[in-house]
Amino acid sequence: MRRGTGLIAALIAIAMLRVIRGRLWPRQDVRRTTMAAPAPDQPARRIVIVGIGFAGLAALGRLKQLVGGDAQTEVLAVDRRNYHLFTPLLYQVATGGVEPGLIAYPARRIARDHRIRFMEAVVDGVDLARHQLDTDAGPIAYDALILAPGSVPNFFGMADAEQYALPLKWIRDGMRIHDRVINAFEQADRETDRDRRQMLLTFVIVGGGATGVELAASLSDLVATLLPHYPSIRSEEVRLLLIEARDALLPGWNPRMGQRAARQLLRHHVELLLGTMVSRVTDAAIETAAGQRIPTATVIWTAGVRPEPLVDLLPGPKLRDGRVRVDRYLALPGYPGVFIAGDAAAMILPTMDHPLPPTARAAIESGRAAAENAVRYLAGQPLLPFEYRVPGELVSLGRGAAAADIRGVVFDGLPGWLIRRGVYLTNLVGFRNRLFVILEWLFVTFRQRAIASFTEIPGRRRAAAPSLAPAAVRARAREGDVPEG
Repeated sequence: MRRGTGLIAALIAIAMLRVIRGRLWPRQDVRRTTMAAPAPDQPARRIVIVGIGFAGLAALGRLKQLVGGDAQTEVLAVDRRNYHLFTPLLYQVATGGVEPGLIAYPARRIARDHRIRFMEAVVDGVDLARHQLDTDAGPIAYDALILAPGSVPNFFGMADAEQYALPLKWIRDGMRIHDRVINAFEQADRETDRDRRQMLLTFVIVGGGATGVELAASLSDLVATLLPHYPSIRSEEVRLLLIEARDALLPGWNPRMGQRAARQLLRHHVELLLGTMVSRVTDAAIETAAGQRIPTATVIWTAGVRPEPLVDLLPGPKLRDGRVRVDRYLALPGYPGVFIAGDAAAMILPTMDHPLPPTARAAIESGRAAAENAVRYLAGQPLLPFEYRVPGELVSLGRGAAAADIRGVVFDGLPGWLIRRGVYLTNLVGFRNRLFVILEWLFVTFRQRAIASFTEIPGRRRAAAPSLAPAAVRARAREGDVPEG
């Protein structure tokens, strides 16, 4: 085991050196796709990418390799947010392990590095007949289009869950969850009613996929960090629950990964409610389909995602979760030059009996393939069928622990943790972000998490503004500070 751990550590070190080398000595792009130049009276070709998540960013990188520097081809990225978000680390923002700014990278800097244009705009629809986007900044014409708008939380039609549960999709969500947990401890510290105190100290996560599992383990680490600062709260008073509708954690993964995740979470004192459906969420409790009622002031929703509402407007068949069916080239059937990638695309490969999951790795691979086919479409070349090999699955299981499935071989403990962290660093955008995330991980190793809340507890009475007595007002007026009368 010691020899294997050393090998994994050496591989991670090599990956980090490659990251640094790529930052200091960037390699020149060597591959280009030859495209016939348009006639002098024709406009330049424009490839538009909607979204700069994992799929959009991967598409930009591929387009830089294929047509970077081609004056006749314009690449325009459009997104409602002017930053790329590294969502796999959102759970650490929610649990005080990483500062929010370290997992976001400015879109304008990406545009400069990739020699493209960026526009911050909301895309309201796609006019497929006119080959243009309808946005709040006006229409945007395209010659080839890559739709990678990303996803939003899926509440499965439960309006009460959407109202009372906290999703984990954007930076603000992570900050809200973090502050909710800290404020719950602050309220419980001075709460004398036993039932209300227990409600405040009960935290429920709905969804046993990768996000829910990682959040549960990291939340347990945050609780361990908080307890010494709240001597009136005993560890046995804090309840962490993870609810999953199916009978195992990490559904769809290697079963051994789910089993190891379950064992690790139980060691973290996380209660697992498997095969349990949630029927109702209120501001003070969560209820299951079996009639169980769990008083809680904090419900975190990680039960799934669905594509951005923009995808609902596209023609063609869709899955139950809203993803649109694409052909083997990632193209929207019936509309040449329109490609869909990432969480919006439902792609069923010949070797699989179900669509690719909405994961970061699938988004990256589909983004690259969509970019390749967009260029080939404009060049009049045959499109390439999308091919995807599942490289493995990774899940963090708390401080110093993780599980990694690399082509059927499962690593856990420290080797899994090193592999997971190495993958994080490789895919995180920005040298500064990588460096400071490494430093923050070192602090977290010694239980140094952010435990301050910057959100006031809802309903708390504000202190009255100080008032000046008349005599004091006159005295200050004589000194020239305030006017009299």
